[in-house]
Amino acid sequence: IKKISLHPRIYNGFEIYGYPGKKSGLEVKDLKNLTLPESSNFRILMLHTSVTEAIGTLPIESVSLEELPKAEYYALSHLHINFDYKVRDRDHAVYSGPIFPNSFQELEDLQMGSFYIIEIEGYVEVKKQEIKLKEIATFKIELTNALTGTQQIIAEIEKKDIKDKIVLLRIHGILEQGTNADIDWKKI
Repeated sequence: IKKISLHPRIYNGFEIYGYPGKKSGLEVKDLKNLTLPESSNFRILMLHTSVTEAIGTLPIESVSLEELPKAEYYALSHLHINFDYKVRDRDHAVYSGPIFPNSFQELEDLQMGSFYIIEIEGYVEVKKQEIKLKEIATFKIELTNALTGTQQIIAEIEKKDIKDKIVLLRIHGILEQGTNADIDWKKI
């Protein structure tokens, strides 16, 4: 197995390493073979990948944080989640989430974007900074009648102040009235 040795960019005594993501998780195999040179400096490893500790039950390729070379801070991207995980009791691995949610589901789950500020003064302190550009107004409406559905939706929306907000409208239900089954096709 060929090892991949990374070399740092050094800034103010911090060593910064990075390895890019690849299409369809193809970087995962490479990441399991990364090495960093021995050092007593604070090391940051930046990766665009999925780590096993963060994916839950998602059926995607991932690498465990324990399989990565030791760093004091793992700056992770790829998964749009908020995730702060202590590795080896001290070192942090963080997915900061997106700067701004990019889908209906992310807007529903996260409500806003974020990033992290990491302070290092003999220990690592992780501070989440939220980016709330707009409020989110969420509606989950069950419809059973297509003939009165529009009025029902408007009535629900009018119950909340939606001015200058992102509106998420989720409609579900089984139509009991106003379906094609209600049409007398013999009369057409």
